[in-house]
Amino acid sequence: MASLFGIPADRMKVPKIVAGSAVVDMEIDAPSPCAGVVCGVNGFCYEGTLTLALALALALTLTLALALALALTLILALALALTLALAITRRVQV
Repeated sequence: MASLFGIPADRMKVPKIVAGSAVVDMEIDAPSPCAGVVCGVNGFCYEGTLTLALALALALTLTLALALALALTLILALALALTLALAITRRVQV
């Protein structure tokens, strides 16, 4: 039946067949968005332009994570320097 309609056989289902009946119920599923390409677990296709977009998004995420880690390290270093400076100032005054 699927070949008559020119669609892949996995898209067509015949849920109920009654013996002696000329009436047949058919269900035809929508085409898969990943038909003909390899899709990952999250539905992203790993071919063509989506691969480039995914790689750019990953690179941007990693860059932002590294920038955040650097900023936090600098803030902690400044806090430590201020703490040491205050401790030294208090010792000198006593």
